[in-house]
Amino acid sequence: MSDSTIVAVRTYIPADRANYLWLEIETADGAIGLGETSSSATALEALLRVQAFESFEQLVGVASRIAVPSADWREVLATIYFRRGYLESAGDEWVALANERPTARVFVGLAQVAIARELPVDAVAFAEHACALEPANEDAQRLLGALRERIAA
Repeated sequence: MSDSTIVAVRTYIPADRANYLWLEIETADGAIGLGETSSSATALEALLRVQAFESFEQLVGVASRIAVPSADWREVLATIYFRRGYLESAGDEWVALANERPTARVFVGLAQVAIARELPVDAVAFAEHACALEPANEDAQRLLGALRERIAA
């Protein structure tokens, strides 16, 4: 995408494709259709990528009212925020999830945020908690092992 100014972001659901969302971003240089997506998450991530924050917030509001379990939606948002580098927002979503549904996956997410924020002690604590919740979770075990190796080096 060019560096030109974003003029508008439009999202709509085609009448004949109720499970799909069309996303189009209009810049000063013209419209860029990002096409249909079967996932609100894809559209949300695209909006963050182009820093269309107002449209992102509007779509979050719409998507959060769809019949998706709250915990699943929080995990989607946490993952998007983390991938796009919004670590504080990712951490907030993972913390809310930890209070709502504490699983190894949630604590692995928290550990990843702690690593990205250069908080190795916190990362180890989250990874240890993930392993305690689900001892057979390979992602948690692998992460904890890597963290311990890094600290020992």
